[in-house]
Amino acid sequence: MRRLGWKFKKTLAAAERDRPDVAEGRDVWHKQLAVEPVTAPLFVDESGANTKMTRLRGRVLGGERLLARIPHGHYQTSTLVSGLRLEGPCAPWLFGGPMNGAMFVAWIRQGLAPTLRSGDVVILDNLATHKIRRVREAIEAVGARLLYLPPYSPDFNPIEPMWSKVKQVLRSKAPRIEDELLGRLKPPSARFPRPIAKASFLALNTLHNKCKFSSPPSEQGGSNYSLQVHDGHQI
Repeated sequence: MRRLGWKFKKTLAAAERDRPDVAEGRDVWHKQLAVEPVTAPLFVDESGANTKMTRLRGRVLGGERLLARIPHGHYQTSTLVSGLRLEGPCAPWLFGGPMNGAMFVAWIRQGLAPTLRSGDVVILDNLATHKIRRVREAIEAVGARLLYLPPYSPDFNPIEPMWSKVKQVLRSKAPRIEDELLGRLKPPSARFPRPIAKASFLALNTLHNKCKFSSPPSEQGGSNYSLQVHDGHQI
């Protein structure tokens, strides 16, 4: 089958995208961004990490089963949250446990807001914790604006490849305690430099190759991923 050009890949998407209201929202999304400078959009998203992560695949001699051991009863879950603009990631934080409204507002106020510029457009998905009134107030207080992605449209968020790379690093290192999890996020191998950030923007059918932005992406500047850890206060 491979010799004939057949591929064994399958991408799952929400069936709700076929609804007329959802399809219309996705169609007009690009028009909202078309009037913005390409440096204005700043996408935000969270991703989970835990102390039972391991590589998804491995090698073993033919006829044998590869066995990997991971914790099943006791493990720690953390939440990574970050913004991503064309220049690279901004305000990456690590929270212990799942994200809630208070944590997200704290990150917006103390982490993201100081990095925002007047005219920035902060783009969130439709998670309930993202729709707290204090989130909009904190963003607009620094001269930025808030937009929400169309429903069922995670494919419009270029931050997803960043989390994929970070998780790839974590799976390869297989941290088993929270300190190890933090340590694995700090080396350069866990960074997401500007060239990769730019590639994430331009690879999608959502940004510069789909819209006619008022200014093209610049080739200058750079930003690397550096993590700050927060459990209600800055360390």
